Amino acid sequence: MAEPHGLELRRKALEESFYARKNAELLEQMRQQLASEHAREDLAASLCLADKELVSALVDAGIEVDTIAALSLVPMIAVAWADRKIDAAERDAIIKAAIEHGLQEGSKSFQLLEQWLETAPDDALVTHWTDYIAALQETMPPAQHRKLGEEVIGCARKVANSAGGFLGIGKISDAEEAMLNRLKEPFK
Repeated sequence: MAEPHGLELRRKALEESFYARKNAELLEQMRQQLASEHAREDLAASLCLADKELVSALVDAGIEVDTIAALSLVPMIAVAWADRKIDAAERDAIIKAAIEHGLQEGSKSFQLLEQWLETAPDDALVTHWTDYIAALQETMPPAQHRKLGEEVIGCARKVANSAGGFLGIGKISDAEEAMLNRLKEPFK
């Protein structure tokens, strides 16, 4: 018969081994949860998407941060370049509007926005964007898809408003309004 002391040592070893495995499983679950929370936070911080439920729905759908960055930035850029030029004051107004709508300075999305404000993207970008948004409708609940439209078109409209008229006061140009209407199409 084993000594009680030896039995006690074996019990402790068994428990430590069991709980170490259980702790490792819990730690992995926590890492996955944190990664998911970080993905949502990173996404919200780097984009013009304020609705946390929408961000969660997009992350849960497996959409990568870079793809969602394109989803939110393309409308702003398309509206900015709608009249085929961006002057310094308009550029500054667009940057300010993007920041006010939630785009974080220094983020990859912000850097991309700055680059696109220097050089107009290819016209095919809007076509690819509208095609993707239309296809995305198949994978999202209708209410979430509508909310995505409200958020990204709202941000683009804010850019148009900030750039319109004199010192940001005035109307949206006809070219900007036409672009906004084109961008709304896949959300109908």
